[in-house]
Amino acid sequence: MECATKQLLRGDQLSISSIRYKTARLAFISAIIALTVFFAPINVPAGTHDASADTADAQDQAEIFYYFTSAQLQKKDGNIAEAIALYKKVLKLDPNSALINADLGQLYFMTDKNDEAIEALNKAISLDPKYAEPHAILAEIYSTMDDDKNAAKHYAMAIEIDPKNTKNYLMLGIIYAKAKEYDKATATLEKLAAFNPNSIMANYYLGKIESERQRHSKAAEYYQKVIEANPNFANAYIDLGMSYEQDKMPDKAIEAYKKGLEENPGDLMLLKRLSYIYLYQKKYKEAAEVIEELEGKAETRDEARLKAGLIYFEIKNYDKAIEKFTRILETTPDQYKIRYYLGASYEEKGDIKAAEIEFSRIPANDQSYVEAKIHLAYIYERQGRLDDAITQIKEAQDAKGETPELMRLLASAYKARKDYGEAVAIAEKALK
Repeated sequence: MECATKQLLRGDQLSISSIRYKTARLAFISAIIALTVFFAPINVPAGTHDASADTADAQDQAEIFYYFTSAQLQKKDGNIAEAIALYKKVLKLDPNSALINADLGQLYFMTDKNDEAIEALNKAISLDPKYAEPHAILAEIYSTMDDDKNAAKHYAMAIEIDPKNTKNYLMLGIIYAKAKEYDKATATLEKLAAFNPNSIMANYYLGKIESERQRHSKAAEYYQKVIEANPNFANAYIDLGMSYEQDKMPDKAIEAYKKGLEENPGDLMLLKRLSYIYLYQKKYKEAAEVIEELEGKAETRDEARLKAGLIYFEIKNYDKAIEKFTRILETTPDQYKIRYYLGASYEEKGDIKAAEIEFSRIPANDQSYVEAKIHLAYIYERQGRLDDAITQIKEAQDAKGETPELMRLLASAYKARKDYGEAVAIAEKALK
């Protein structure tokens, strides 16, 4: 026997879209009663018709319809708490509606009430074991709770009941892949691809699985299918390029990144990957050009300036390196690693005074402090300021301890000062 909610929603007996939430409730219910009495099927044995029973049944159905449509409108407007309250009123009148229990479970999930959601959805399943939707919602809930075992169980049950719902194949395949059950993941996603061989998500995640399994040439085949179906899918170009990188094919990787940028101009990740591979190949000019474009984007400005500065330092264009590092420090002066790079650039350029200033600004609690002290020691030793050089090395030791490297430097400074006894003692200590 049908529950009242399904009875009301069957066919085109009533037009839900014609109802508006702010309609006067009593007038609304009266109209619904009249319509329900006229349209609703009457399951009373012949010869025993009871008009008062029909009216009472119609009253309940009208109430259910009113609360249900009102709940739908509140849900549409984002008023989830109000929708939940209205669904509860429906359930008082029609507690055996699988549909209402499932909808209520979904609303509880939307408000992070997972325990209540699971209870409502399990009730929906007990009322209608062939109803796929509550299984899918339960699977999503368990997935957010990192309970992949139960998530996989319910996605599989949803697929068994409704094998044409392709979303469930995708989500189940992803869960299997996350658990490194790659054979199951592949089999599930291939079923999804069987519905649509050009499925973007099926082919993309099949490619991701092959990448995880270190089968990069096979992964590349799937990513190429994705690109054929959707040339604007930036991530597919990124993963395709990275597959080529893993297979030691940098030229093909560069080609993939460039094609991706043709379809997605200015994409940050594509620009980053392209700059990385140019750097790896020591194509500094090309890398600098890409990084200059990255520098124009607020999201990656400082990161791009850092990379550009390091590139210019590597190719001995110290003025440009100094320019990039200085620009970063204008907005974030406490980035002491950048200040260290700036000091090193000044030192290599020969502006020793500026280098000394930058190295001296790095505090003892920063990871660049010891390296800065070593640079200052070298600067002072070259200037003949041996006492100052020794002081810098000892301050580095205070921060890092008497490491062999620092002890050798200290011995060298004492030797330069012609304090040979101290130099030998320190050198011997370093060898122990």
